[in-house]
Amino acid sequence: MKRMLSIILVMSLVFLAVVGCSSVGSEDTGTASGTNGDKDKPKKIKIDMMIASWKGGGWPDNNHPIIKYIDDKFNVDLQIQWVPNANFYEKLNVIAASGKLPDVMRIDSPSQYLKWVEEGVFQDLKPQLAQYSHLQSIAKPEEWALLNPKDQIFGIPIYATAQNTIYVRKDWLDKLGIPVPSPDTFTIDQFYDIAKAFTTQDPDGNGKNDTFGFSALGNASLLGMPELFAPFGLANGWKEENGKLIPMQVQSDEWKAFLTFMSRAYKEGVLDKDFVTNTNFNEKYAQGKVGFADMHYQFSQQTNQQLQTIAPGAKFVELAPPMGKDGMRGTSTPTSGTIKVVLSKDVDADKRDRILQLFDWWVSPEGEDILKNGIENIHYKKNSSGAYEMTDELKA
Repeated sequence: MKRMLSIILVMSLVFLAVVGCSSVGSEDTGTASGTNGDKDKPKKIKIDMMIASWKGGGWPDNNHPIIKYIDDKFNVDLQIQWVPNANFYEKLNVIAASGKLPDVMRIDSPSQYLKWVEEGVFQDLKPQLAQYSHLQSIAKPEEWALLNPKDQIFGIPIYATAQNTIYVRKDWLDKLGIPVPSPDTFTIDQFYDIAKAFTTQDPDGNGKNDTFGFSALGNASLLGMPELFAPFGLANGWKEENGKLIPMQVQSDEWKAFLTFMSRAYKEGVLDKDFVTNTNFNEKYAQGKVGFADMHYQFSQQTNQQLQTIAPGAKFVELAPPMGKDGMRGTSTPTSGTIKVVLSKDVDADKRDRILQLFDWWVSPEGEDILKNGIENIHYKKNSSGAYEMTDELKA
């Protein structure tokens, strides 16, 4: 199951940025007139892709069943280079300086994207997009246009979704006799009360005053804890009020309430005193010193595994974000369209068209079925009622 989740994550992140054309297989008999199929089928193309891998991402080689499926179906040789996310842009900049970018890559940083668009690093895809109806339909016109010069499109927009939520140490709740908060009743006041208990009541049982309710990232957007902003009415960028868009930065009353909350948490030791200099949560979570955390599901599973070495039975479980007095709650997402999948300007026309053909297939019903369910008889089998069942190999 973990192997399948890994490949699904990667393909989702880049729309499976590989190449594709017509199917090729042992039953290919060539053209209808009976000429030799090898003369008419498209040549095999090597595709270099560079992908950021988060903790636990990637695999040892490119011999993955779905990669092999794509190679065979679209007559390509897909080569994926995995780079740890923390070093991704450093590595990408080094490669760019050498004058040879990968054929396909994902760019999460709007500033990096704009810089390289201005420098002419990426390929303009707009002249070809009309040929690919599935691909065109993945985003609204304004999302396609976002960050691009007029009448040009240098990147395929990724539709942004909320992937993180707030987590809590369930073993600490159990030790302190606190029930897991219910989504219907979990308020920001209850969050604070529990966080303070984690700070003052020695939930790890080591007799030391060395735990705290929650942490934050001083250099990150929304401090890496967006779930704490929404209860105070602070919007993700802006909010609509009386038909007008109000930027988050000028929500003075909401900011005052939020900063009062954070000041109290800091003074009472509920907020990690080192939050201003923190650059990531990974170490704090894995050390077992934090009660509440903001995480992606996959990262929560890895963190739970790491915790076993220092606290057997320790477990983070996910919660709905806490509510404010008016019932407002939420997390954040990037603005849809600001994350892009791009093709290097050095990709030739044949390779470009093959990539776009595959992208178009991948967001079609057939491609989405592969994304969600994998390959029949490898990842699943259909039972007598037509329902999908995981294979024994996938369950392993």
